[in-house]
Amino acid sequence: MIGADAGGIPDIVGHGRNGLLVEPESVPSLADGMLRLARDGALLGRLAERSRPSAEQLCLSPDEYAQRVEALVA
Repeated sequence: MIGADAGGIPDIVGHGRNGLLVEPESVPSLADGMLRLARDGALLGRLAERSRPSAEQLCLSPDEYAQRVEALVA
C-alpha cells in the first residue's frame, strides 16, 4: 500500500510496516514510493505480507458499514 501522509491514512498505513507513506499531493513523492517498491522486491514482499491483515481488519460487511454510517449521522 502507498498512501498520503495525511488525514486518517497514517492510522491504516504504517510507513515501513505495512506500506509507504508519501507527501500529500506530491506526484514526485508518489513516484519515488512506487519506484522504491518496484526496485526492492524484498521490501515489496514484506509490506504486502503485512498489509493483508491490515486490510482484512478494515473490511466491513454492508450491514456493518450501514450501522457505522448511521451512528455517524445520528
